Amino acid sequence: MEKIFNQIKRLRKHRDSNSQSSGAHQRALAAQLMTPVLTEHQQLTFSDDLITNLPPTHVSWIKEVCFGSFRYYHQLQAILSTLLHEPLAKKHTDIHCLLIIGLYQIEHMKTPHHAAVNETVAAVKILNKIWAKGLCNKILRRYIKQRQSLLDNLKNSPEGQYSHPAWLIDNIQTAWPDQWENIIQANNQQAPQFLRVNQQKISRDEYQQILEQAEITSLIHPKEDHALQLNKAQPVLNIPEFSNGFSSVQDISGQRVVKLLDLQPGLEVLDACAAPGSKTCHILETEPQIKKLVAMDIDAKRLLKIKENIIRLGLPSEPCRMVLANACHSKEWWDGELFDRILLDAPCSATGVIRRHPDIKLLRQPDDVVEVVKQQKHLLHSLWPILKPGGKLVYTTCSILPEENEQQIKHFLKEHADAKVIKPDIDGGEALAYGHQCFPNTQGGDGFFYSILEKQLD
Repeated sequence: MEKIFNQIKRLRKHRDSNSQSSGAHQRALAAQLMTPVLTEHQQLTFSDDLITNLPPTHVSWIKEVCFGSFRYYHQLQAILSTLLHEPLAKKHTDIHCLLIIGLYQIEHMKTPHHAAVNETVAAVKILNKIWAKGLCNKILRRYIKQRQSLLDNLKNSPEGQYSHPAWLIDNIQTAWPDQWENIIQANNQQAPQFLRVNQQKISRDEYQQILEQAEITSLIHPKEDHALQLNKAQPVLNIPEFSNGFSSVQDISGQRVVKLLDLQPGLEVLDACAAPGSKTCHILETEPQIKKLVAMDIDAKRLLKIKENIIRLGLPSEPCRMVLANACHSKEWWDGELFDRILLDAPCSATGVIRRHPDIKLLRQPDDVVEVVKQQKHLLHSLWPILKPGGKLVYTTCSILPEENEQQIKHFLKEHADAKVIKPDIDGGEALAYGHQCFPNTQGGDGFFYSILEKQLD
């Protein structure tokens, strides 16, 4: 990643000292940002260090191109593999990404053909790969000429047709035979933006008026009392009073979680995998009179983010204790006091949030699901003993795969006779024997699984 970072800094210097098209520079930068996802299996990142000093319109365009190119990567790759005589070498992955970007612009952004071709060819020079100018020009022009026949050929390839890896298509088909096409279609759409209004500072209606004054329109969610859906997604810097803690960005599926905890004054609560803190803060907004809230995570930087959000939102910090630890190793951090409520927003495959993170389709592999299921099981079994009799553990994931969700809880219940499932009160999605599954685009939200486990009294 350091090599990519240095290349991007070089591109910025080249941009600042060169009068060539800003469009070509944006394409070159986007290709460099995409490259480590393919070569190093790293998450797509837009850190301030990488895109600093760029105009906001350029940043928005680069993000749209990177997200969109990965959203339709399997489709575009199927096309590109037909157009190329042989795959490009790994050291030329930036050129591969540039071609994917060019195809994405033509097919999904409806960029004028001459601009898509010419700016892509110009970006090749910026990447110092002059040898590839003719190749990029030829490939994109061939696509324009043969577009319809190439798109027709995608019907012979499930990966190309649905723009998902084959293993994930098979898993979704098997798990949800009546829903799978809707799920895949939703995964290839952009997710809406939801805000959670901080009820400790302002009412939802009052905050909606503030948004309207800033010419930001929104819809009130009919089921979640503090949720607003923006008609057009906004950068955080554009959201009125965000820095003053009036609202947080959180998907509607995540906003449902805290209600399931059934919070009351005086309870002791554990948020076991808390970072970056959306649900921790929502707990404090919902019930500021809780006796104790332990927010735990294994990542120190992400744990610090929770503290920053609590300060930004003006929430009471007294009941909240940040703990840097692995929730599985309770002997290292637990003080012996049983918890009334435990929230386990478990690590998962994140197959329910592909709309927001389309690079998941390239990063996740079948073996990853096997490993995360083991991790979830370990967490459940480790946390259950520190829950009070009569207490509740809320288990959630942003996955749509049954082995992480319904099957995970089913196996847990077989081994814990003192556990009882309480049906979550959730509209939409599918009610299951051991929880509730929401799919991508259920009431506009992400794919999410919810289960409430109550420990029986002796």
